[in-house]
Amino acid sequence: MWIADCSRDNLLITSAVNVFELARGWDSRRATDAGMLLLREFIILPLDTRSALEASLIDTELRRRGTPLDAGDLLIAGVARANGLAVITRNVRHFARIERLEVVAPTVT
Repeated sequence: MWIADCSRDNLLITSAVNVFELARGWDSRRATDAGMLLLREFIILPLDTRSALEASLIDTELRRRGTPLDAGDLLIAGVARANGLAVITRNVRHFARIERLEVVAPTVT
């Protein structure tokens, strides 16, 4: 699993926004328990004022270019960019449009 490979050499960091997006898909107690167990491996960054302002700058940049993103992706990008972190995602197409944001596609085997 790529998360296990990644965690050997790096801290696992996610945002409260990602937690929301994950948790809204948990449709059973078993899924919730498994998700909570996984989240214990991560440092979870809050959506703070600096991150929210960064997300609004990204939103302005993208809307000016006619390539808007949904609020969830904007907030995730804002947290990442405000903290100098990369976004690891399979949805590279959405995040690659954001300037000054490193985007990494996970290697799934």
